[in-house]
Amino acid sequence: MRGGPAIPFFIVAITTSIIHAQTASSARAYVERGNERFAQKDIKGALDDFNIAITFDPDYASAYYNRGRVLLSNGFPDDAIADFTKAISIDPRLARAYDGRANALLGKGQYDQAIADFDQLLQIAARYAPGYVNRGSVRQLKGDLNGAISDFNRAIDINPRLAQAYNNRGAVLLAMSEFKRAITDFSRALRLDPHLTAAYNGRGAAYLELGDLDIAISDFNRAIQSDLKYAVAYLNRGIALWLKGRTTEADGDFKSGLELNPNLKSLIEERKKEMGSRFSIQ
Repeated sequence: MRGGPAIPFFIVAITTSIIHAQTASSARAYVERGNERFAQKDIKGALDDFNIAITFDPDYASAYYNRGRVLLSNGFPDDAIADFTKAISIDPRLARAYDGRANALLGKGQYDQAIADFDQLLQIAARYAPGYVNRGSVRQLKGDLNGAISDFNRAIDINPRLAQAYNNRGAVLLAMSEFKRAITDFSRALRLDPHLTAAYNGRGAAYLELGDLDIAISDFNRAIQSDLKYAVAYLNRGIALWLKGRTTEADGDFKSGLELNPNLKSLIEERKKEMGSRFSIQ
């Protein structure tokens, strides 16, 4: 046979393996740098790095997952879902990709699909407490309060120091009119995380329902101090002030709440009617 000596197969195989290893290493390096850039809020730089990583290795699931994470955080849920889905197609056991896609679906109001992804996540990572918190939150949105409580209980069993689990369980107990139990959970959440704004507002709402107006106002004050743009806290404090006859201050809170969220107008009137009837205020 003419044309020079044949190249032994094992040399070709070794060379191919080396090239593949170098390609995979380059892709990982770009993903690592992309994550660093994302942490520094360099969104364009992060996306550039993830794109390059995918060019190096089109089957690198982590690159798609991380690009999806950046896209989701910057208001592109559909593109993020596409990336999470691609990551899952490459690695069906990549738990964080199910978590990411579930959160993207949740933002689009696709609750059943989000729950299905959280189910998949928890089959892979059965002791991932935040997964139970997230699934419980979706169940709460769907009105499945008992299912939500079950998920929050499971999260707390796994991680008794997870403040968000106590806060979310407290919110469900509040919705179930279990006000004292809700206060206990909100207080536990705040002991674990004194900066958890929603827990101050939730505990204040429970005290408000029990008629402990001064304590409620104190909690709403803390919520507003923590987040000056927390519209619902202004509404709740306004109701408490109104019930105490401090109408000028109440009107100021209602105005502040409506400036932040004009959609609260009907809720203010509903709450005034409901609470006024209970506290015999005309």
